[in-house]
Amino acid sequence: MISNRRNKLSEINVTPLVDVMLVLLVIFMAVSPSMHSDVDVKVPVVRYVKTAPNVDKKNLLKIVISEKKLFVNEKEIIDSTLINELNKYEKNLVVFVKADEKLSYKRVFEILDLVKGSGFCNIALVGLVK
Repeated sequence: MISNRRNKLSEINVTPLVDVMLVLLVIFMAVSPSMHSDVDVKVPVVRYVKTAPNVDKKNLLKIVISEKKLFVNEKEIIDSTLINELNKYEKNLVVFVKADEKLSYKRVFEILDLVKGSGFCNIALVGLVK
């Protein structure tokens, strides 16, 4: 009788553990892409800012500009293909532009001009609040 009891105690039900781990995995997979960008840019710090409305990720287009690189939704592209890349997206998306603070005004303005010329109207610059 003792051996039967010992066998019952030695069995561990791993189903709840697996369920919890799968839920955590799904949560981390969903949140991870929005947490970090592959491009490390230092955005300018601003004092006065208009808070952007909450935008669903599927209605958002992210453009990151660094000194020598350009990313659209974390896909690296070159400047000359920006218009072709932007034409793949619906024009009603909200465009967030994140640019390094050390970039020249001219470089940022050129990219903004291409975005605006591609038909996007809802464009916002990303900055840090002081």
